[in-house]
Amino acid sequence: MTAPQAVPRSQASSGTGRRFRSRCFSRRLDRPFQTDAQAGPARPDGTASGASVASLERNRAAVPLEVFLDLHTARGRNRHVLQERLERDGFAVVEDALDLDAVARLTAAVERVRRAESPNGHAFHRLAFLGLDDAFLELVDHPAVLPIVLDVLGWNIYVYHCHLDVHPPLAADAEPQWRWHQDGGRQNVEVESPRPRLSLKVAWFLTDVPTAVHGALRVVPGSHMRDVLTRDREPDDAVPLLVRAGTAVVLDRRLWHARGDNHSDTTRRVLFYAYTHRWIRPRDDLGIDEERVAGLEPVRRQLLGWGTSAIGHWIPTEEDVPLRDAIEHRPCASSSSATWRASPGS
Repeated sequence: MTAPQAVPRSQASSGTGRRFRSRCFSRRLDRPFQTDAQAGPARPDGTASGASVASLERNRAAVPLEVFLDLHTARGRNRHVLQERLERDGFAVVEDALDLDAVARLTAAVERVRRAESPNGHAFHRLAFLGLDDAFLELVDHPAVLPIVLDVLGWNIYVYHCHLDVHPPLAADAEPQWRWHQDGGRQNVEVESPRPRLSLKVAWFLTDVPTAVHGALRVVPGSHMRDVLTRDREPDDAVPLLVRAGTAVVLDRRLWHARGDNHSDTTRRVLFYAYTHRWIRPRDDLGIDEERVAGLEPVRRQLLGWGTSAIGHWIPTEEDVPLRDAIEHRPCASSSSATWRASPGS
């Protein structure tokens, strides 16, 4: 197998030690999209050397979310750079979005669900998982990603779809599968072309994906601008995303993407959260108890689909969309930045 090679990149730095980088994309599967963890010299076996996940400057769990967001705003976090990549390439990579403690906490939650629902150890694809563990709710309004979603979709949004994926190594003789698709289901059939964005999906990686054979998410950069993909072969311009645990990838739903086969010796774990406008029907029934939802802080409640009435999704009241008030009444570092209010300790 050809060893992964580093790709050119430019750098924009946030004020917290978390760096966001643009990439020049190779159009070959043997020259993958890489993060810093894979940018070092390749080992003889084809894996890449890389540093461990960098610690955040401060522990978010110990800091009220409002204070944490103010820090990022005051230090001029360049979200517009990520938004530009999302518009251009159809995806944007946020490295070190989660610290090691958060990755460990979420991994433990995933394994609890997996042991309860799929104890045979096979591949596990679980829809509507958010209510199965409190740890999963922490990502709904996570400050590393939600501001990017807001910049693109606005404040009248919620999580309409989610899935938890666990993929252990495949047998050596497993047949390769053609998995390329756009998200959206009937939106890709019943809406005129060129089709609108309508939603974003965030993939939270809980395990390192240092090579393509680790089940890397494969994408075709820029393909969110085309509605058709040839089905008789793998796309020539596809690239695997090589990321480390704690990385979040924001995807335009129109981007052509596919999960690669896992032929490594490790299990791949990823959580997916999809955001859309509140006037679009949910794809999943989250099944979270109404009393539990009512006890959450307002922003998180909105993002879980709560509303005062059916018409409140189309013509929302202040109570329906606390995100609107939060964005409009918080100071911003630049015209492209937005943040939101949340209760301390959320």
